[in-house]
Amino acid sequence: MNSATVPLALLGGAGFAAASLLQTNPGQPLACARLALLGGTLTAAAASDLRSRRIPNRLVLPASGALLLLQLPGQPSSRLIAPAAVVAALFALSLARPRALGMGDSKLALLILCGLGSATTTALASGLAGAALASLWLVLREGRAALARSLPLAPFLTLGTLASLFLLP
Repeated sequence: MNSATVPLALLGGAGFAAASLLQTNPGQPLACARLALLGGTLTAAAASDLRSRRIPNRLVLPASGALLLLQLPGQPSSRLIAPAAVVAALFALSLARPRALGMGDSKLALLILCGLGSATTTALASGLAGAALASLWLVLREGRAALARSLPLAPFLTLGTLASLFLLP
């Protein structure tokens, strides 16, 4: 991790640590562990995306499996249908238009689904809205030249996930 991404990773890790303490009580150690693992993985993925525009499978896939195991005891499967459909749509988009959405970004959506369950839709919508606002700001600042640029999406999905923890009860 280079010096430019360290502050982001530290900020994200601290935010998820605070969220895990605020959103869980001492009687829910699995929920606290789940949020801590989700936050650590998301911040590492965001740092990797900023640095190399890649999100490694060796980071996201094992964490997704672990999060799924931590999620299963407390989440009714019927509440996962809509978020799973959103993640499936992102996978389809990444296969159909890889320049619009990378496969790493759709794997990150899967990670968020495994970590947040029914709150996934809010987290993804928040992250995508943040990316849209940043894109708009770039277009307003740089004009048409900004349309040729691409933004790393993992930092926005990370911040959207963190925001959803504070927005939802």
